[in-house]
Amino acid sequence: METSQDVIQELSKFFEIYITTAAMEHPSSFHAKFEWLTEHFSFIPQVNYVFCGDKSIIKADYLIDDSSRHFRRFQGQGLLYFNNVKEAAGTF
Repeated sequence: METSQDVIQELSKFFEIYITTAAMEHPSSFHAKFEWLTEHFSFIPQVNYVFCGDKSIIKADYLIDDSSRHFRRFQGQGLLYFNNVKEAAGTF
C-alpha cells in the first residue's frame, strides 16, 4: 500500500515492530514473502519477521491485520486494517 513503508518506519521510531505473517498456512509462500519483506521493509531487522500459522502466539500490545480471525485468541489489542472487501462488509 502506498506510503505504508513510511508509516511503519515512523512508528518504528517509537515502537518495536514485528512483521507477523501466517505464511505456514501456505508454506510455498514463505520464500516470496521473505523476499518481499526484505525489499520493502529493509529497516525492520529480519529477526523481527515472524512466520507462523497462528498469530496468537505473538505476545504484543497491538496486532494490525486485515483478517479479524487473527484477533480471536490474540491477547493484545487487535486493529483491523481494511484492505479485505469481505472483512469491510462484515462477512468474516
